[in-house]
Amino acid sequence: PTILALVFASLAAIAVSVAATAAAASDDVLVSDAVAFPRSDGSGDSLSWEAAESGGHQKVPLGGQLSIRLYGRGLQALDRLAFANTHHDNGLCLDAKLPTSFRLKPGETGLTAVAMVTVPSDLVPMPSGGYLLLCLHGNWTTKVAKKSDSTEEHRWRYPGGSDGGPRFYVTKETLPLWAKICFTVALMLLSGLFSGLNLGLMALDIGELKIICRAGSPSERAHAKRIIPVRKRGNFLLCSLLLGNVVVNTTLSIILSSLIGDGITTVIAASLGIVLFGEIIPQAVCTRHGLAIGAFTLPITILFMALTAPISFPLSVLLDKILGQDLRQVYDRNKLKEFIANQNLERTEANIILGALSLQNKTIGQVMRGLSEVYMLPAETLIDSFTVEQIRETGFTRIPIYDRERSNIISVLNFKDLTIVSRDAPMRVDLVCEYFNRKVHSVMDTDTLDSALKLFLSNRVHMAIVRHRETDAIGVEVNEESTVGMVTLEDILEEIIQEEIEDETDVSSQPSHRPPPRAPRVSWRELALAGSTGMQVPAQLRMAAVHCLAIQHSDLFGKRVIPEIVLERMFQEKVLIKHMFIHGDDDRNTIYRRGVPADYAVFILEGRIRLSIGVEDLNFEATVFTLLGAKTLLPVRDLHHHRPSALAEQPGELHKLPAFLPDYWAMAQQNLQYLRLSRAQYAALLRIADAVKPLDGTSAEGAAELDELLSNLFGSLFPRMGSEPRKA
Repeated sequence: PTILALVFASLAAIAVSVAATAAAASDDVLVSDAVAFPRSDGSGDSLSWEAAESGGHQKVPLGGQLSIRLYGRGLQALDRLAFANTHHDNGLCLDAKLPTSFRLKPGETGLTAVAMVTVPSDLVPMPSGGYLLLCLHGNWTTKVAKKSDSTEEHRWRYPGGSDGGPRFYVTKETLPLWAKICFTVALMLLSGLFSGLNLGLMALDIGELKIICRAGSPSERAHAKRIIPVRKRGNFLLCSLLLGNVVVNTTLSIILSSLIGDGITTVIAASLGIVLFGEIIPQAVCTRHGLAIGAFTLPITILFMALTAPISFPLSVLLDKILGQDLRQVYDRNKLKEFIANQNLERTEANIILGALSLQNKTIGQVMRGLSEVYMLPAETLIDSFTVEQIRETGFTRIPIYDRERSNIISVLNFKDLTIVSRDAPMRVDLVCEYFNRKVHSVMDTDTLDSALKLFLSNRVHMAIVRHRETDAIGVEVNEESTVGMVTLEDILEEIIQEEIEDETDVSSQPSHRPPPRAPRVSWRELALAGSTGMQVPAQLRMAAVHCLAIQHSDLFGKRVIPEIVLERMFQEKVLIKHMFIHGDDDRNTIYRRGVPADYAVFILEGRIRLSIGVEDLNFEATVFTLLGAKTLLPVRDLHHHRPSALAEQPGELHKLPAFLPDYWAMAQQNLQYLRLSRAQYAALLRIADAVKPLDGTSAEGAAELDELLSNLFGSLFPRMGSEPRKA
């Protein structure tokens, strides 16, 4: 509404200026026609004249020019025209006329005559009335004319007889030329100022000025503080600016008319000047620098508000009653997002702002992780060194704990809680959670992200389970709820910054914006069911395991078969050391299956395995330092004993060896750390043993050479990343 008011006010100002210019052009004549009409006295003589309403008594500006047009009969006898400042009753004006005369050109019909007159600047009018009379020269003929009437004296006569004819009143310019030019420039600047401030100041609402006061540059803050007191009186300021603009434009039109003269020329010049210098250019400048211009010209604005207060203040009060006070610009959430998107902000900054504004438009169900993607621990899990290492490798600091079913989450384990667990005295994970009394918070999948963020901040938690309200066959919600996933504080922060938050445990993916659904950092299935590599065996456990293999299973790992230094290096190879996290009583925790061929042996480093032997399924328990599947390695040892070169030159011979068929079931009963050695890997160990037996490792040089050789052999025969598929 304010901008529309400014537009209509500008159009009104232009219209008033044009009207004022036209009116001034018709009243103040600088170049105009002076018309005199003859009045007949009944005798046919044209000696008396009367003034017409539009052209009788005229104003004659000193130093100006005008055109005098005469109408009557017998005008072809007249040849010159002059002014007289004295009136004689005898009608003769030779003695009264001024020295300067002007040629009078009669028309072709003899009914009109025209003279171009330049009024001298030193002309002295009649003392009585300040006007001049017309004096004509020609061959005058009347009924009473005598022969002497043809003399020069009788040739100059007043056209009006005894009353003197039409009168020309002498006017003098009130302002000199330089003053008019100065006033024109000043009024043009004021016109541009009012027009620009109409758009520049009125477009700034109070809310925007307050924002500039808090967040603008130092100069902008100073300008805004100066403008706010005046801008608060919005309608008063608007009325003052518009009224001042109209007054200035009207005055400018009058002064331009006195400078230019002709009416049409004045209208065109005034309109172009006001539109170009008083409207277009000022408004274009003030839309870009309105704040600074408004602050610098504030004294002028206050002055005109005071001068126009008798008119503008009552009008502003009336507008306040009818329209109310100015309304500050308010953006809703969608408009604000579009406004932010179109600003010249860094991409990251814009994404964070837009993400924060979108929290109310996104639900938890859109960003949560499904239960199949969440790394969890069952309540009966024992917290031992392997479980701790397992959790550490995942990179998670908070792990949900469930009872029997994954949807029945009962608590959340914090990695810091594991500090109370002794390596020698494992504890159930549910007891650890019960000790710290960590509560599980829940949210609905239909809740918005901002509500979940408030929950996290108010309760100082980082994780919550997501529940879904079930619906019946016709889509009506029922009271039953089910757990469908998990949501974390990190999930919400990622939605705010519009990028994936990656730490040292995450795998970088491109593009940076996460595609739904998101992949978990480490698959829990891969860890819980298929085992994983990368476990580091402590030095003491490694020494004990080497000694056990060399003594109890000397036929496969004795000193004469494989030196202890090779066995020690074997336990340092992460590709051979596995760990398995049990998943309740799931069948996928199986190590060996009865009657299913297996080409690998398992040496337990920590944990327990339940063995089911025979058709009666007699259960036995295999504990630490138990070797299972030794029979699968014996054919490899025999092949190496009879043909040592066959392992290197003919690796296909391994596939011809008889398969090992276990006659028992072996299932993990606890979290396991174990050595998994396939036939091909055992054959590689035998080849390494053959290569290092001739070397002497007693001296320092020999030990360094032996260590370098072992590194090269293990590096070539045991890929660090593990090329074999991991099997339970």
